[in-house]
Amino acid sequence: MRHAQAPQIAPVEAPDAELVQPLAAVQAARAEARVHRLFERSAISLDFCTNSHIYAVTTREMAMTSGSFNDAESVRTEAILQRFNQVFLSHDPTALPDLVADDCVIENSQPAPDGSRHEGKDACIELWTQIATMAGIQFEPESIIARGDRGEIRWRLVWGPERASSVRGVNLMRVRDGRIVEAQGYVKGA
Repeated sequence: MRHAQAPQIAPVEAPDAELVQPLAAVQAARAEARVHRLFERSAISLDFCTNSHIYAVTTREMAMTSGSFNDAESVRTEAILQRFNQVFLSHDPTALPDLVADDCVIENSQPAPDGSRHEGKDACIELWTQIATMAGIQFEPESIIARGDRGEIRWRLVWGPERASSVRGVNLMRVRDGRIVEAQGYVKGA
């Protein structure tokens, strides 16, 4: 498995005092812009001030954006997970047959303590269709990260107007030949 290179951090002599003062405002603007760039898969550049130095954090070739690797397999995996996630956001399971492999296996979070296991394309599509079309619920996406053939989808499931009427969870996924072959679902419990 390839690991991302750590960012290169190079100290730079502090500029004149009148240039250091606005640095905090620049950082705040950059932090907001960085969120947008993450979704646009742009390279990140962040400057910050520590003691008498300003450090520039950059990477030669951005190995990761938003947590995902940029190699071809990771990009394909992320695209598949984005399409899969859209099924639940739109409550439309019609894309599932194209996304699920014949030998797909789901390990679900319920019933406790070990969850349930669903094997085969038909069983997996049936379970995910039930979840995607369930009345009165909605998924709020938090993040999708892909690294090679593996990925994670973080989400919040909401079934009422109060924050207490929701639960956060994550799906750990594996993709092979453009289709989902493994999914493990976990939720945060009390």
